[in-house]
Amino acid sequence: MSSQKIFLTIYLVNILIIISLGILTILLFKLQGQLLQSQQVRYQSYLVADELRQSSDDSTQLARSYVVTGDPQYKKRYREVLNIRDGKQPRADGRAITLQKIMEELGFTSAELDKLKAAENKSNALVKTEQIAMNAVKGLFDDGNGHFTKQGQPDLALAQRLMFDDNYHQQQLVIMKLIDEFFSLLDQRTKTAVDTLSQQSFFYLTSILSLIAALIFMAIVSYSIIKIKILNPLGGEPLVMAKIAQMISHGNLTVQFDAISKKVTGLYAELQKMVINLNVLIKQIQQTGIQVTSSATELAATVKQQKATMLNQVEFSEQVKESVKEISEVITKLVQTMQQVAMQSAEATEFATHSQIDLSRMESTMRNMENASKSISCRLSAINEKMENITTVVTTITKVADQTNLLSLNAAIEAEKAGEYGRGFNVVAREIRRLADQTAVATLDIEQMVKEMQAAVTTGVMEMDKFISEVKHSAEDVNKINGQMNRIIEQVQALSPQFEEINIAMTNQSQNTQKINYAIQEVSEGMRQTAEALEESFQAIEQLNEAASSLQKEISCFKVN
Repeated sequence: MSSQKIFLTIYLVNILIIISLGILTILLFKLQGQLLQSQQVRYQSYLVADELRQSSDDSTQLARSYVVTGDPQYKKRYREVLNIRDGKQPRADGRAITLQKIMEELGFTSAELDKLKAAENKSNALVKTEQIAMNAVKGLFDDGNGHFTKQGQPDLALAQRLMFDDNYHQQQLVIMKLIDEFFSLLDQRTKTAVDTLSQQSFFYLTSILSLIAALIFMAIVSYSIIKIKILNPLGGEPLVMAKIAQMISHGNLTVQFDAISKKVTGLYAELQKMVINLNVLIKQIQQTGIQVTSSATELAATVKQQKATMLNQVEFSEQVKESVKEISEVITKLVQTMQQVAMQSAEATEFATHSQIDLSRMESTMRNMENASKSISCRLSAINEKMENITTVVTTITKVADQTNLLSLNAAIEAEKAGEYGRGFNVVAREIRRLADQTAVATLDIEQMVKEMQAAVTTGVMEMDKFISEVKHSAEDVNKINGQMNRIIEQVQALSPQFEEINIAMTNQSQNTQKINYAIQEVSEGMRQTAEALEESFQAIEQLNEAASSLQKEISCFKVN
């Protein structure tokens, strides 16, 4: 049986007991009222009967006193007694009511009324005798019609004889006997009624006391059940438990418990263990939240820095790509120029001029490549490899420029020797020397730019080596071209095969620059994707940081020891 049903049963039984107590109490009060009323009726009945007896005694005494003394005062008092009994004069309570009417109001039985009626009749007969005696004192006698109008000499002897003879005394005894019989009937009737009501009152009182005992028993049973079903499982006072639960619900884990012992059991002990575990858990969560927030902040800063570095690297890779593209274009133009030199020696000056312009562009492009390479990440291995190729190409170009310069000097010398025939070659040699000088300056600047780029990406040296190597190879090809151009100036007829070789080398170099361009594009795309991934990582870290801050804020509402 569940606790709820047990307590409901106990409450219903208690309610029934209380209702029964209330009903019995009401009945007892009502019965007490009836008993009090019965006792009052009994008392009033005694008073009425006693009044009848007393009035008879008073009238006898007053009449005897009057016939003996003749004092009118006794007659007056005698008349007052009779008038009060007959309801002609107010009583002490102010009512003018006959004694017979009072008896009827008190509910006298017919037997009791018969006794009182007989006593009253006897008393009235005595009254007639008393009136004869009292009128005889005044000299008034019965005229035969019941009226005392016949006058004569006062006869005191007659009056005294009538009032003191045995007949009068016997009539008084009869009246007293009738009144005593009335008292006996009255006492028997009222005593029976009072006894019946008293028995009923005793029954109700006994029932009330039994119900009170049952209520006390139910209270003991209720306490025992509450102790077994509630207090023992709770392990403490309900108000204390409620206060502890309220403090825990508000996040206050600094609740003070009694020391765990054998006396502390049930929910109280479990609450104590729960608070201890929550204290440990909340402290761990707070410490973890602080660590997560700190780590997330540091990681966000690192990712942000990596993102900025990566964006710079993407920008520099774009610049390198543009520079390589320009180098490719320059090399292509140089190939075309060399092809034109091979096809037509007369246009050597123009082609040399274009080569000089292209080499100048190459110099500017290589410088941009050097600046861009400073910000390339250490993790981009392909960039370092390409930078090594660029270095190789630059070396080659430097050598070609040197050889071209040498060739131009030799061509100038030979042109001087040829005189008028060599004047055109002298112009060509001069232009080629100027182109070679500019190429040397450009390659010098490119080397400086490559070095700066290699210093900026210290962790990507291996990747840039390959690129520099390819650049050096290209520079060597350019050096060969310069040598071929020197030989062209020395012997115009022998320049065509050399220009063809230079053309082939430049074509290879163009292909190499195309490969470099493709590689840089792939590196740039990879870095862009890496930057996007870093952005997503940064957002995720920001969300983690917000979650950790929210968790820290939520946990901060708990008060721990």
